[in-house]
Amino acid sequence: DLLGGRPRREAVEGAFAFALDRDKAKNASGLAAAFIDVAKFFDSIPRNTAWLLLIYMGMDLHLIRYMRTVYSHIARHLKLNGTFGAVIIQSRGFVQCCTFSIIVANAVMMVWRNYLCHMIPTMTLRTYIDDRSFWH
Repeated sequence: DLLGGRPRREAVEGAFAFALDRDKAKNASGLAAAFIDVAKFFDSIPRNTAWLLLIYMGMDLHLIRYMRTVYSHIARHLKLNGTFGAVIIQSRGFVQCCTFSIIVANAVMMVWRNYLCHMIPTMTLRTYIDDRSFWH
């Protein structure tokens, strides 16, 4: 499931669901769990792969073209002692607070989730952006 959250309280619903499953388990020692927060998640998503994934998932092509245009023009500036340095063109990954990056992150996480659910159908899985919780 894709979950919502608040700052410093992400995936609360996932932790609650895990606690319920743990309490229901007849043999709690047989319950295994993992909670993963992926470092540099947004920076590690290849853009071309993301665009193809969104096309495969059926996203409107006009929106994908717009997203590609926006991301092809993202520039950053470093400021040191009140002076701005040269423009740095971001060539990979996604901006973490961008609405489009949340769409891409959810698409990537759904691929990961669907793969694991296919391989281990009895596994419970929860995700919130780049935070992953799963147990079996």
